[in-house]
Amino acid sequence: MTTRERTDAQARLPIGETAKRRESTYYLAQNLITFSQLERIIYRQASQPELTSVFEAQTAIGSAIDYFLVLANFIWGYRGGYCAKPDDPKNPGFSADELTAVFSQSYPTGWGKEKEKMVDLLLKHRSRFFLFAGKTDFKPRELVFTKAGIKQALIPLWEETARKFQLDALQVQNVMGLQDQSLTPSEKTASSESPSQIAARIITKRFDALVKDDKDYSYLAKPDCLLVYDLDGEIFHVQVQPDYIKRLREDRKTTKARHIVVKRIIGDFKDSKQQILDRTTPYGQAMHLYNWLLSQVGQRFKQNQLQWVREGLANQKVRKVFLIPQDVTRPIEASQVQTALEFLQEEEGSVFTPMPTLTDQDAKLAIEILEQNLRISQTVKI
Repeated sequence: MTTRERTDAQARLPIGETAKRRESTYYLAQNLITFSQLERIIYRQASQPELTSVFEAQTAIGSAIDYFLVLANFIWGYRGGYCAKPDDPKNPGFSADELTAVFSQSYPTGWGKEKEKMVDLLLKHRSRFFLFAGKTDFKPRELVFTKAGIKQALIPLWEETARKFQLDALQVQNVMGLQDQSLTPSEKTASSESPSQIAARIITKRFDALVKDDKDYSYLAKPDCLLVYDLDGEIFHVQVQPDYIKRLREDRKTTKARHIVVKRIIGDFKDSKQQILDRTTPYGQAMHLYNWLLSQVGQRFKQNQLQWVREGLANQKVRKVFLIPQDVTRPIEASQVQTALEFLQEEEGSVFTPMPTLTDQDAKLAIEILEQNLRISQTVKI
């Protein structure tokens, strides 16, 4: 199947857009808690104020960059349809409706204003990429769009993405510090780099490592996953969002086994591996729990789990998630699931850093951390 044929098929069957948001389709999620809320509890129990200052500033920067990488991955992965003009008589690219449908499949849990904002950016900047589409008689099997050209066209897209997701404001924003139990402005800023400097580093130095053209893999960007967890007979719903899930295409001859890589991009800052492995610190405990949660997502993830959910009370807003039960038929073997981190500030080499493989003892510790903090969540305001 050619790139064009494959994307046409995906445009006809956009995951997540077939479900109608009728009241009867909502799943009521009692005791819903996000991983970010679990992080806050872990830090609070350790009396670590950094979570409300430097940590959150770095996370906000990372979030803005993540949104750009969703767009960059989409443009590169679907360049056969995105970078070709829709009215090309020989090889037409995506129409606006097709582009929206295929993007919905790549970003299955994105909806509402957030998704609209990203689709608007894709449509607004699309004509810039036509300049790098090569010959007008290009054939789908002969992808002639140069990576260098696409990277050049990504820079203006990055700059507007940074504005829309407030990275330009974060660059000059002072981070608050804690002094005598009071928050005061510190000398630190949320980002020491301007958005343009970040763009130059990520697009020119890190793009090749972050956006790999692997035809045997499919990608789901920022999938919100809701893990069902039974604690002493009470059901909790733990929401966790990998930056993307990478799956081997099972219909390919080169695919030998089912395999999922669940990744988290560590914002735009670098933490040492030693800090990640130190489980005596709140950061190490949070990352250990995150590793276990990602491994559970990888083992039990199925694309037919996409569901509209509402948090407990009827007046709460709905959200689109992959609802992952504790028990699924034919789960993927733990050995076939790989979790990893990506550090964007590495100067050389791969950004891909595999997270530690979890032993039975590691899994037991992660469950203890989860259950302890779920119990605390019932008694404190998060």
